[in-house]
Amino acid sequence: INKGFVLAVKGGTNAENHNHNDVGQFIICINEKPLVIDLGSGEYKRNTFTDDRYSLFFTRGESHNIPVINGFEQYSRNTARAENVKVSENKNGETITMDIQSAYPQEAEIIKCSRVCSFERTDKPKIQVTDSFNMRKYPAIVELNLFSPFGISKKNKVINFVNGRHKINAIING
Repeated sequence: INKGFVLAVKGGTNAENHNHNDVGQFIICINEKPLVIDLGSGEYKRNTFTDDRYSLFFTRGESHNIPVINGFEQYSRNTARAENVKVSENKNGETITMDIQSAYPQEAEIIKCSRVCSFERTDKPKIQVTDSFNMRKYPAIVELNLFSPFGISKKNKVINFVNGRHKINAIING
């Protein structure tokens, strides 16, 4: 842990027990406080354990920090998985790279979708999440929901997370 920052990333598949459709999901904490979060599970009900479970908000891709591409969320299939996962480390930090296109239906028109999460452990720690897309059709519409208990404001391409004396900026490129 460096300066109180923590980055956690999920690869895996969307066919695990108690699954949520969240290949590529990430969470970020600072000084033991969650900054970008996973909403977790909602209240367990009868349909939580049926084929209807993916009609529940908390199990769907829309409720996670993953892209919704051309209106399509990730789906639950044995083939919906992080592929070509690579973790690299050096003296300044770690990077995890994964391809997540198999987690989306063909109708999303994705040829390739990669997520790279890096954590630079320097005097000024930096966490960067980069999504790259190669699409069958352009323009493509990509939405990304970020969930945080911090106050959030957005101006131009900068998102500000504010919680007491902590202020963190996220810059949107693209």
